[in-house]
Amino acid sequence: MVATAAAEALLCVLLLVRASRMRTVVTEHHIETQTFFRHRVRARADAAKVVRAVLIPPRGPAFPVVFVLSSQGTVLARLNGGTYPEEALERLVAHLRLPTGGPSQPVTARQLARDYPGIVPYVEERPFLTGCLMSLVVICLMIVIGMIMTLTMWS
Repeated sequence: MVATAAAEALLCVLLLVRASRMRTVVTEHHIETQTFFRHRVRARADAAKVVRAVLIPPRGPAFPVVFVLSSQGTVLARLNGGTYPEEALERLVAHLRLPTGGPSQPVTARQLARDYPGIVPYVEERPFLTGCLMSLVVICLMIVIGMIMTLTMWS
C-alpha cells in the first residue's frame, strides 16, 4: 500500500514537472511548441492564418482555443485556454499579425471540424464513438486476460 502511494506521488510529481514545461515560443523565424507529449518547431513563414474559437467539450466548461494554420490548413500550433491564460492567447494573436477568423459563438469540436476540416483530432471530434471503442477494447482485453489466467490455472 505504501509502495502504491509512493508510486502515485512520484507519477504526480513527474506529470506536474512535465506540465510546467509546456510552452509556445514565437520568434522571427520559428514557432516552437512544447506540449505534454511533443516538441515541434515550425517555420513561421508557413503560418498563414489564425483560427480562434471557444470549444464546448462533452463535459466541463467551454474554453478558448487558438489554432495557427498553414496555407494548406494544417495545424502548426494549438493553444488551449486551459493551459495558457487568455491574455497570453491575445498577445500571441497580436504578435503573429495574421488574418484571424473562426466562429463567433462557442462550438463543439465536430462543428469546428465541419468549417475547418482536419483542425481537431478525430478522437476529439467524435468523443462518444471513441469512448465506446476504447471500452470495447478494454473489455476484450479483460476477457482475453481472464481466459489466459483460467487456462493457466487448469494446466
